[in-house]
Amino acid sequence: CAEVARDAGAIGELRIYFGSQTGKAESFAHDLCHEALGRGLVASVIDLESVSPSALVDGGGASVFLLSNTGDGDPPDNAVSFHRWLSDPATPVDSLRGLPFAVFGLGDRTYVHFNRTGVQADAGLERLGARRVLALGLGDDGGDIGADFRSWVGSGFFEAVAPFVKKSAGVVAAPLHETLGADLDFELLPARSDAEGCREEIGVEDAEKASAEATDVVAKFYFKASRARVALVRELRQRPRPDVGDSTAHVEFDVSGCPALSSYAAADTLELLPENDIHEVLQLLPLFGLVEGDLDRMVTFRPRAPGRTMWRPFPTPCRLRVALLRYCDLRRAPTRRMLAAMSSRLGDEAKGCIERLLKDPASMRLLNDESLAWTQYEFWQALLSTGSDRLDLGTFLLLCPRQLPRPYTIASSSSATPGFLHLCVSLASRGDGRAPPSLDVAAAELAARGALPAGAAPKVPRDALRFGLCSRWLCTHLRPGQSVMARCRPSSFRLTKDDVPIVMVGAGAGIAPFRGFLSELAMPSAQP
Repeated sequence: CAEVARDAGAIGELRIYFGSQTGKAESFAHDLCHEALGRGLVASVIDLESVSPSALVDGGGASVFLLSNTGDGDPPDNAVSFHRWLSDPATPVDSLRGLPFAVFGLGDRTYVHFNRTGVQADAGLERLGARRVLALGLGDDGGDIGADFRSWVGSGFFEAVAPFVKKSAGVVAAPLHETLGADLDFELLPARSDAEGCREEIGVEDAEKASAEATDVVAKFYFKASRARVALVRELRQRPRPDVGDSTAHVEFDVSGCPALSSYAAADTLELLPENDIHEVLQLLPLFGLVEGDLDRMVTFRPRAPGRTMWRPFPTPCRLRVALLRYCDLRRAPTRRMLAAMSSRLGDEAKGCIERLLKDPASMRLLNDESLAWTQYEFWQALLSTGSDRLDLGTFLLLCPRQLPRPYTIASSSSATPGFLHLCVSLASRGDGRAPPSLDVAAAELAARGALPAGAAPKVPRDALRFGLCSRWLCTHLRPGQSVMARCRPSSFRLTKDDVPIVMVGAGAGIAPFRGFLSELAMPSAQP
């Protein structure tokens, strides 16, 4: 490692590494790369899962590490190997000698070990001889983490790394998410029946290859997730009123044919991919110039250049219905990259509005205000309400925020109920339970700032209450016989093996893990 470290500190590329579980750290990495390229610096975004330790100092330059946390301060899946190597006492202390670095952690102060992954990485890099050029930044997802990140970057990041980074001599390749027009062709094909060989998901044998070619860390979940069949959905409340949030469901999945799920332990975490409400999908179709019957047409992306690796946003071919229901987060506002890409396919008025929106921090704050909770439909409908433009479907599918899997603590034990996995889910409502605020005032302000056409406003009234997407889907829409995309994650929460009295307090995951523990304790083999 000492020999490899000879390049550390030399002029080279700005390498932006990310460790991300839900895609937020990856999104920040791309935003930082955009700004670096705009400043004329040579920069790239790198998934920590694809990096070997010896490559960290190869070629000089400076490195920044954007690291999220999962669980209670644990590293995200794609940074586990890096974190293990960094923390290993056997790793030579001069492995990263002279490497200029900076770290920004993405955490949540409601957890005990706030930003532990970022804190440990910052210390570990220094221990191995790397040279810190900017103080550790810590973002709080319980507040405005985007503002935390912008503040950290604005505290001197580019000034700190500039002495170690090359200036670009010419055109720099665009980031991956901007290459749709250059590298991929989008096709919306006629509907096909299952008998004709239509597949809704990629074959299992292709999953590992496809996950290596996924456009982002969230897309990797789509390729690696298993399928679980719904065996039972039972309402547990005596007087359920789901319209006001009073619903709790007991859900059983048949996982007997899936080793990746059936080997779970009590209190492990099941990550589920929810589906959007079909009514939200139907609202969007006219903006593409489509009708309900088009949902059965097939979606696919193809590389323009023969032999090129195809970076897939989700498994294709699939039906348009599946793409919009499952893989697109329709409840999130458009991102900066999505806005920039979509504007190139719009007319002058809409394009001008987006350009002004992207240049105006106050307008972007209005669009991203979590209390307002703009949806994809609400923004695009308001933008296009005064013209005849249509959204480009291929660009939308590629750049719409990806639907994130939701974590639930497993409420059963594979020892007590082999082949079956149980969840206990209560319908979650957002905020204080009151009706969401109207967008009329925000839309009027955006129009006044030129970020929406004059007089534009979302035309569809909002629901009286805002419910969690996944809990509502599980409690009110899921039916036996359906299947879900899921993945099991191990937990450190375990039942003691000692024969001692146990007090169970459901302060975090509720009663779910204790239901699993109690079923294990009730087994004959567990009796003294």
